[in-house]
Amino acid sequence: MVISVGLRKFKAIHWKAFFVGPRREMITPWSTNAVEITQNMGISGILRIEEFTRVEDEKAAFDPMLQAFYKGLNQDTFTIDKKTGPDRVYRRYPGI
Repeated sequence: MVISVGLRKFKAIHWKAFFVGPRREMITPWSTNAVEITQNMGISGILRIEEFTRVEDEKAAFDPMLQAFYKGLNQDTFTIDKKTGPDRVYRRYPGI
């Protein structure tokens, strides 16, 4: 895992295990508070801090509305590579 703080990158461990944690698309209130604490400490450039729970296998129970299953954690855990396209453009309905 590579932790990015500002323009500097720090090499860290890639955890190879099974985890349950927040969905990529949802920044938790816990994360917002943790990032604000780091900013109050004078540490800038941290965008997200999340909490994960290590589980034994892929059959672990979790709430799919709030959480997701991860096979390992690394710097790209929260990267979302979805692009908008012509089929995803918001169009107003006539008469609205």
